[in-house]
Amino acid sequence: LTCSLALHPAAGATQDITAYPRSLDLGLCKTGGQSRAELEIGNTTSDPIDVQLTTTSANFRVSPDTVTIPAGSHKTLLIDFTAPAQTGTFEAALTMEVAKLLGSEKLTVPLRAVVIQPALEFVPAPEAGFDFGPTPIAQSERRTLLVANPTAVAVTVDSLYIETRDG
Repeated sequence: LTCSLALHPAAGATQDITAYPRSLDLGLCKTGGQSRAELEIGNTTSDPIDVQLTTTSANFRVSPDTVTIPAGSHKTLLIDFTAPAQTGTFEAALTMEVAKLLGSEKLTVPLRAVVIQPALEFVPAPEAGFDFGPTPIAQSERRTLLVANPTAVAVTVDSLYIETRDG
């Protein structure tokens, strides 16, 4: 007499873990800067679960690397992105894994961030300079220098120097 048992998930079985949003865009970040976003993960079971968290790129970080989610509850994770010195689009994946009796269940959330180089524009252009013309002693002249940030990331101006041209 031979007896065998096959275990298969029930048709239409739901996952034990959920994630919202299903993909996470950390937006624009300046070179060398940081960005942070939230991801909500949930437990659809009637038991607490331990979820292992890993990312496929060192630029994207989640901490801690394991979280326990009570039955029928959810937790909010903070995902950090540290921008490198080069510009471009950076993509990775956050994998959430729950150990089970026979194997494990994984859920992957794509991660994305765009790194741009901040810049400043000056009007008039620096090479054009300012012409104050002849200015009598004890008199003053005023000119306007427009400094603009054409990028979508913040720029901090720590100092501004004015040089005179001899001539």
